[in-house]
This record gives sequence, structure tokens and C-alpha cells, in this order.
Amino acid sequence: MATTDSKTMLIYLDKLIEYSNFTKAANALYISQPYLTQLIQKVEGRLGVTIINRHSGSFQLTEAGQIYYDYLEKLEENELELSQNLSRFTTSAEAQTIKIGVLSTLGTSLLPQFLPSFFAKHPETSVLIDETEPHKNEKNVIEGKTDFYVGQNPENVSPNLITETGSTWQYCAIIPKTSSLFVPNTKLLKSGSISMKRLLQEKLVLTANGSAIRRQVNYLFKKFLITPNIVVESTNIFTTAHLSMRGAGVAIVPQKILNASTDYNIYPISKDLIDIQFFIAFSENKILTRADKDLLSTFKRTMKTF
Repeated sequence: MATTDSKTMLIYLDKLIEYSNFTKAANALYISQPYLTQLIQKVEGRLGVTIINRHSGSFQLTEAGQIYYDYLEKLEENELELSQNLSRFTTSAEAQTIKIGVLSTLGTSLLPQFLPSFFAKHPETSVLIDETEPHKNEKNVIEGKTDFYVGQNPENVSPNLITETGSTWQYCAIIPKTSSLFVPNTKLLKSGSISMKRLLQEKLVLTANGSAIRRQVNYLFKKFLITPNIVVESTNIFTTAHLSMRGAGVAIVPQKILNASTDYNIYPISKDLIDIQFFIAFSENKILTRADKDLLSTFKRTMKTF
């Protein structure tokens, strides 16, 4: 029924409801605003109904829009059910498709660390990567739509999931030349040399609410009683890092994604305050195949030293 696949349309609708603004939603989706507007108008024209109420303070699905949204979700469920029902007819007992949910920016760093080793042991197994937001990845694993969820900070994960943890990374602050805290001709500042309260009072470039990093930064705001001055928010950690490097404000990012430079300072944040621990999770009701078990063991082995 839809020219755009159901999964993509669900993501577009979620972003429109989240931002209540076509321009902001399009920016978060990395598509143009005219394209997003025309797509929704085209769907509404084909269905003959309005699916999003744009006239209230915040966008909401209309009653017809909710029916359409439920229909798209059902399409996704049917596709998964079809795949599962056909899996027993595969030509090899070893053949299996494993679906992994991961945030796209996180997948860029983590998946290449352990998937090649897994494929070397299971060449007939394929992996389908679902790059979407953490709360959706978690929901999909609980509902059986996804096999595994790769993420960070397992303390926030549903108790209905079993987690296996990997390495722990340190956070750091990028302090650009425009900041009053910037120290010229210095790449790496000494941890503890700057008051966290003072650091958090700078202009900030942060990931959007809902991200694992942002949850931890919000914890720091509460701990140090800070009303933050957030000048930019992005769903992409690399975008926040590069904006900070060019002077937009201080960013808090994983230290391992950065290269030292005299154009900005890197200030390590104590792991006693916040840190990143990577994990892979699966449903407590999932029956693990041999390939599943090897995927978990490969993750644990390779990610301990990552």
C-alpha cells in the first residue's frame, strides 16, 4: 500500500511526532524537508484521510493515522513471521539469519570489531542489521522481532532481557578554542583539573534526549544542579563532536572516537562519574542456536579488549 517501505515510514512518523516540526524531523532523518512534507501529503492523498494533526501545539496521529500506523506495524510483524516460517526450508541446517538492532552511530564502531570473526566461523549465517533507536531496539528484542540488541550502559536495559557485557570506555569533553576553559598549545588536559560544575556551565553541544550518552549527561546536570545552556542537539555523536571541534560549544563524547589536536582540548571525565559499557542483549525467552551462542561468545571475547 505504501511506496515507502513500512519500516521507513514508521521511523518518519515517529520523528514527526517527536519533533512536531517537519524541518526538525527531516534534519534528524537526514532527508530534505520538502521530501518529507511531500511524502506525507502523498500518503494522505492516496489514503484520502489526514494522518497527522498539525494544528495543535504538538503533532499527533489522527484516529485514521493511528489505524495506518498499526497497519504498518502489522506489515513488519507479518514479514518477520514469513521469514521465520520459511527458515526451515533453507538448503543447509547451518544457514540462519540473525537480526541485530543497533544505533547506527554505535554500529559503525562496534559491529566491525566482532562480526568478521563470527562470519569466519559461520560463513553460511547471514546478519540483518536494523539501525534504529535504542528504545525501539529493546522493544523489538522483547517482542521477538529482533534477535539481539547491541547497545551501551546495560543498567538501563529491561529486566526481560539477558545482557552480556564488553569493554568500558571513558568519556571526555571536547573544549574548543571558543571556550573560556581552552588551554592553548595543549592537547590532553589532566583529569580533575577542571570543575565538572564549571565545565557543564559552558555552551554545550549534545546528543538528543533519549540517547544513552544524553541520559548520563542529564544525570550530571542533576548531580551538580546545572541548568544547561544547550546550543545544539543532534542524534549523531559524530555530528556533535565535529561541531564542538569547530567552536560551537563543549561536547561530551567517548574519548576513543577522537584524535588529539591543538585546535581543541580533550578533557577526560572520571569514570567515577560516568562511563560507557557496551553490551549485547537478547530475550530471556529466546532459545539460542549454536550460531547465536557463538555470536555471544565472539562479542564477549573481542569486545573485552576493544
